[in-house]
Amino acid sequence: MKRYLDLLLKYVDKIVLVAAVVSAGVLIWNFSLGKPYSAEILAGRSAEKVSPAEVAEQVTRAADQLQRKLSSDTIPPELADFKVAADSDAFVRKLNEPIAGSGARFKIPLSEPGLALNEFRLDNSPLSMYEVPTPPSPKDLVTRAAHGVLNDSMDPDLLARVVAIVGDERPRDFRYVTVGGKIDLEAWEAMLKAVSGGRQIPVSWQRNAMYVVDVVLERQELDPVTGQWGPAVRIDPMPGQVVFHGVTQGPGVDASALIQRVRLSQEDVLRPEFLMLAGGPPWVSPLSPGAIFSSEDAARLTQLNREIDRLTRQVSALQRRIDQQQQADSSGRPSQAPASTPPPVDPILQAANAASGALGAGSSTGRQPQRRQTPAEQLADVQQQLQQKTRERDDMLAAARRGEQVAKVQDTEAASATGQRTMTDEEALLEMQRRYFGGPPTEDGSINSTPAPQTPAARPRRVTNPDAPLPKQQEFYVNDLTVLPGRTYRYRVTANMLNPLFGRQQNLAPEQKPQAENLGLASEPSDWTEPVQVEPEHKFFLVGGSADVQAANVEVYKLYDGVWRSYTFDNIHPGDVIGGARTKKVGDSDAQIDFGLGMVLVDLTAPAGAGGDTEALLLDLRTQRLAQRSIRSDASDPQREVYRNDELLWAAPQANSSATP
Repeated sequence: MKRYLDLLLKYVDKIVLVAAVVSAGVLIWNFSLGKPYSAEILAGRSAEKVSPAEVAEQVTRAADQLQRKLSSDTIPPELADFKVAADSDAFVRKLNEPIAGSGARFKIPLSEPGLALNEFRLDNSPLSMYEVPTPPSPKDLVTRAAHGVLNDSMDPDLLARVVAIVGDERPRDFRYVTVGGKIDLEAWEAMLKAVSGGRQIPVSWQRNAMYVVDVVLERQELDPVTGQWGPAVRIDPMPGQVVFHGVTQGPGVDASALIQRVRLSQEDVLRPEFLMLAGGPPWVSPLSPGAIFSSEDAARLTQLNREIDRLTRQVSALQRRIDQQQQADSSGRPSQAPASTPPPVDPILQAANAASGALGAGSSTGRQPQRRQTPAEQLADVQQQLQQKTRERDDMLAAARRGEQVAKVQDTEAASATGQRTMTDEEALLEMQRRYFGGPPTEDGSINSTPAPQTPAARPRRVTNPDAPLPKQQEFYVNDLTVLPGRTYRYRVTANMLNPLFGRQQNLAPEQKPQAENLGLASEPSDWTEPVQVEPEHKFFLVGGSADVQAANVEVYKLYDGVWRSYTFDNIHPGDVIGGARTKKVGDSDAQIDFGLGMVLVDLTAPAGAGGDTEALLLDLRTQRLAQRSIRSDASDPQREVYRNDELLWAAPQANSSATP
């Protein structure tokens, strides 16, 4: 042992040196030539450990191999049975959508497009079955029957479609009925939120349900013989109207783009622009506060017409008296006027003269009574009154022609809710001119009744402001161009709301997927409106005659070129057919207008106790039905004044200088 120990001590320095050399060699090998660190790389189904220096090469090699497989048309065996998840298509589509849309502005940033986590399943829970309530029925329905004249300068294709409905007669008079009402969005929103039991539609989907796809109009006609209503008939939308009715999700249909179109088209869907008219009364919404004239204005206009008629008769009588007096003075002979016939004096002047005479007779001052006016002085006074009354009437007519009561947005609160605002007087005039006559006003500011050529492209596209808050009560109106003269109808409406499930099949259970195919979700039908009667082909009034002479005077009105034009047929005897073709001045030319009623005067009688009134028995040749009319009732019928005012209002808008605004 001692010998080994001595030997170790003797060579210890050499042993240490050898150990150091060996250790240095191992270190040099491991850190320079060996693999001190390694990484496990999984390539395909095999794992391999490589050094850091080999990682890049190994990854590149694997990537090249994967690229060759991807570029190959041969499907690898391991991918033959691979199935894409149902959510992948919608995920990729929404992932590629711009976050803020194309020029879109949102009150809540990033709230509309892009991904919504609640639209995707994050676990393996079963798909929900959502409960979709039936939207509420439209309410507060009102109707308005009217007439118009088609403007030939509208788009030819659109004109041809309208003519196919209303007929190709000239002038292009037609009748229509407009139905207006409201859709209660507040009630609809409450119905969606009231769903319980985990079946409520997601709030992000409910926003789309607040938009209207279309409004469907149905009509029934009254049988005048039986008094029964006929079957309900669906009325097609007005030609040129924006329509989404019956749209379903088929191949190539982009649901998101279609929904956006519906949202931006609400103004045209709910309140479409009416057809371009060539003249006559403008289209007026039944939801507007009133017609062209208020009831007070209509009564005042009727009174003015009667006073103008009376004053005109007085002017004629006074003029005849003056002419007779002048002839008598020039010939040296007395006047031929009967001595017992008093001069036609205005009642107001006559009362004033009588009052002044009474005061003079009873006065203690001895003042002489005022002398009576001469016929020439009376004529001057009556003519002045006539001018004043005529000017007042013309001013009323001029205001109505400018549309001052119908062209403005009346309800400021409702206007702000729909993104509109109240128009100024100038804007209202421009809008009425553009909509009804198709051209700018004249230089003096009055309406130019000459139609100007215009195409749909010239009309600005009406786009609903997506930033405007939705109104609680959405107003709408629809038009029926298929009505016939003299018929009586009633209407009901169904509103198709935007289906909140539309295009969301990937989020629905299999049994509910069919509910996502239709763009619209139909409401319950509304109640039927009150009956509305369309204007007849002709309107007539017995305005004179008696049973003693067995003759009657009949005033007949015929709608021609947008205006109710009149002609009075005198001395109609029993057995005569009432009316016929007559020549009337229409604009700058003469027109042959058919005033034939298709009726025969059968008899004229004076019933006992009627106070001198005469009743007429008439036979309608088309229906073979008898009708009885009273001359006194017809002559004082308020509807007669309505037709007379219509002829004054629209026959010659620029006839009087005082009618120019």
